[in-house]
Amino acid sequence: MKIGEYEKFKIPKLLYSVWKHLGIRRQRMLCGLMLLMVASAAGELISLGATLPFLSALVNPDQLWSQQRIRDLAQAVGLNSAKELLLPITTLFIAAAIISALLRSLNLWANGRMAAAVGSDLAYKAFSLTLFQPYSVHVRRNSSNVISALTVSVSNTVNAINSFLRLCSALIVSISILVGIVLISPFIALSAAVLFGFSYVFITIGTRARLKSNGRRIVDESIKLLKITQEGLGSIRDVLLDGTQSIYAESFRQSDRPQRLLSADNEFISTSPRYILEALGIVFIAILGFALVNQKDSVINAITILGTLALAAQKLLPSLQQVYAGWANINGYQEDLQKVLDILSLPTPKDNCQSGGTVKLKESICFKSVSFRYREDSPLVNNQLNFSVYRGQTIGVIGSTGSGKSTMLDLFMGLLQPTSGRILIDGHDLYKEKNNVLNAWRASISHVPQSIYLTDTSIAENIAFGISYEEIDIDLLRFAAQSAHIADFIESLPDGYQNYVGERGIRLSGGQRQRIGIARALYRKANVLVFDEATSALDNETEKAVMSSVVGMNRDITLIMIAHRLSTLRNCDRVLRLENGSIVADEKPNIVIKPN
Repeated sequence: MKIGEYEKFKIPKLLYSVWKHLGIRRQRMLCGLMLLMVASAAGELISLGATLPFLSALVNPDQLWSQQRIRDLAQAVGLNSAKELLLPITTLFIAAAIISALLRSLNLWANGRMAAAVGSDLAYKAFSLTLFQPYSVHVRRNSSNVISALTVSVSNTVNAINSFLRLCSALIVSISILVGIVLISPFIALSAAVLFGFSYVFITIGTRARLKSNGRRIVDESIKLLKITQEGLGSIRDVLLDGTQSIYAESFRQSDRPQRLLSADNEFISTSPRYILEALGIVFIAILGFALVNQKDSVINAITILGTLALAAQKLLPSLQQVYAGWANINGYQEDLQKVLDILSLPTPKDNCQSGGTVKLKESICFKSVSFRYREDSPLVNNQLNFSVYRGQTIGVIGSTGSGKSTMLDLFMGLLQPTSGRILIDGHDLYKEKNNVLNAWRASISHVPQSIYLTDTSIAENIAFGISYEEIDIDLLRFAAQSAHIADFIESLPDGYQNYVGERGIRLSGGQRQRIGIARALYRKANVLVFDEATSALDNETEKAVMSSVVGMNRDITLIMIAHRLSTLRNCDRVLRLENGSIVADEKPNIVIKPN
């Protein structure tokens, strides 16, 4: 297929892709909604059909009475003169108008609810798929792109779905109105369809490229805006110290203003044709009225038909405008649709399913000739790693920056899959077993990084991370805090364990954050601990006390740790030294750690 042909059918393909990602229940609900749209269109047709006899009853009831079928029907219900027709016909006209309005309102409400429900389903699925992607995928992504897709693009996708539903509803209504006009005058119906249809087709062709371009630029500027906001607020200390507020504010304005202007441009493109077509409709009605008066024997008959057609035009033009506006909105949002569909098309890795249990390490973790690179065209980060960690051991890892220490720990935790080689847990291959060893292994590990992520909740909720407040074990919480030597500080606070830490723990010092991170690891009662510079912000005495508590808690706890402070490693059973991604030493601390 040529590029032009692909672009021509891109929106239908995107919408069909959204349909495929919906559950059976939502698809059935959408089919039910289509039936409601048809009922709404039928209501409009009945309302329009009631207009002609109503106007006839007002201006020329005798002519209406002269029609044999109407007279027979009227006499069957007890009406015996032309004047008596006015009340029942007026009542029927009012009833038809009210029913039509109620059906349109119900349809509008149902469209909004359906778009919200579908949007919620897609948002949940997109976020879940993102969370379940392998760690190797996450380290290659820019968080601003992901957050923008999961927030801005998902919201715009909901708007696009709502626009599509309104488009469908308006299209069905427009067709029903045209059918009504055909029953009055096929020539007038054909003329109206050609005039207004071709007008909107011409406008559509002229604006399609601009809407698409604007939509793409809005998405790009949204990502930049989010990135600037994250960087400005995330480095607020440096911003205040360096006095760079105006630089960030100006960068924010340079991305925000174009986005606003482009959105305004899309809004103008989607709404402005209404006024042009309304003027064209008035001209059409005026010419039609002039022609009918000259052709009809009776001016009264011409006015009756003209009034009905005027009401039809009053209903048809807004519906056609909704069809066009829906198309314009979808066109403007197609980049957001594509971004969301890209996420929804991500595979769900089998090894990333949630675990139902943990691994109780019995013997050892063995690396056998393990190598790793992030991409096929990138150099090896770790090369031919061969070592074993036995149950209950404390292993230290040292090496210069960029030597592959953190990557080795990610391999150890099962976050990264080796490019080559094997990792064995008690003899079981971490990636080739069918009994879900990988997920159980991950669930057995507590990881304490150098930079602890804390949520803006209470200290208790941060220590018992991922557990609802009602399920927190208070005794275990206090034990973990005491072992991490943070209990005295917490209990000195006005609200104790209920004290809030602020966003990312900004109300705490670096050492306090690290000790809460260690308490979090201990609260989980994991039998394998991984410390990546976990005590770098602690003073020597506090670090010594914390490490003594951790190592002395349980002989079954296996600990592997990276540390630049060599005194931290002197009590390890062994120390691994890495250089250029390879292990160059694996001995007792006094052998590996040089005296200087």
